[in-house]
Amino acid sequence: RPVRSVVAAVLIGSLTHGLAHLSAHEILGPAGVMMILTGLLYGVPMAMLFIKRDLEHAVGYHFFIDFLRYLVALLQH
Repeated sequence: RPVRSVVAAVLIGSLTHGLAHLSAHEILGPAGVMMILTGLLYGVPMAMLFIKRDLEHAVGYHFFIDFLRYLVALLQH
């Protein structure tokens, strides 16, 4: 069942990537829930880009999302 394996790998990888941005005591709090949602929101499209295209497209998507986030923060000051 390769489709289930790929779906499981995408979900586990996205959640793990999101939670890796937190320290151990933050995972069980509200920040942990937020990083799980963020990991799914950004991690799943990156994983799909990696699967359908290649690593460079996934890295480019990650850069673009971070660039927009920092640009908005810069413009608000």
